Amino acid sequence: MIRHDLVLMKKVLRLFAMALFSGLQSNVAMKAYSAWEFGKINTKETIAMAQMTERMKELFDKVPTVVLSTVSEDGTPNAVPVGTKKILDDETILMSDQFFNKTRANIETNPRVGVTFWEGQEGYQLKGIVNIETTGRRFEDTARWIEELGTKVGVPLKSKGAVILRIDEIYGVAPGPGAGKKLA
Repeated sequence: MIRHDLVLMKKVLRLFAMALFSGLQSNVAMKAYSAWEFGKINTKETIAMAQMTERMKELFDKVPTVVLSTVSEDGTPNAVPVGTKKILDDETILMSDQFFNKTRANIETNPRVGVTFWEGQEGYQLKGIVNIETTGRRFEDTARWIEELGTKVGVPLKSKGAVILRIDEIYGVAPGPGAGKKLA
């Protein structure tokens, strides 16, 4: 196999894994295979991601802390506050891992997570699959950001990984009749 085919096959396998973890139907896998077969892979076209609105992004940036929820292999829930977070684009957020222990172990066995944030009577929950990057430009940028933040607050901080969430679904968490409604 030539290198290009290996790259495409790797993308297809990743799409199959994403479809499996997200509980997507087999037609997603067939679209992935078809795209690979014809030499064109585009994950955004193959698996539609949910997009945050401007208001959601505004609130995400405004709140100092979000709650990251994971589940262990035996089904034990875990929720932790995360203050080192940023939006990469409408479909992707980044969180830095400085202190994740149970959370990291949970992500390694089950990459499906939820991120909840709110202020007053308005709030949202983002659900999707995370990937932890420990090398490369994005990780290096995150490590630098966290080190600078630590210097600023007078506490030595070191990032162990850039936790990247590709948003599959967005739910409202505001109280009232719309609580828990799927928004995207």
